Amino acid sequence: MAGSMSNASMSLPVEGRITVYGKATCPWCNKMKPLLVPGRDKYVEITLHNMPEFRKHIVPRIGGYKSVPIVFVGTKFIGGYSEYVKL
Repeated sequence: MAGSMSNASMSLPVEGRITVYGKATCPWCNKMKPLLVPGRDKYVEITLHNMPEFRKHIVPRIGGYKSVPIVFVGTKFIGGYSEYVKL
């Protein structure tokens, strides 16, 4: 994956990019990695381990969804791993 980002502006979902919020120890987050192909998919992975304040900000924005991965396609929240593989 593209790697963890510490820049707050890179942490926000934007049009034209897949944004995956997750944790290093999350098995479903790790299953996402082979699905996102550099050169085909423009994406960024955000590790939430050291970002508790950001997580508090994002959870209300997505209707209280608390499990990871949290996946946005562009600025649209689509759910997690199961929802992403159905696209």
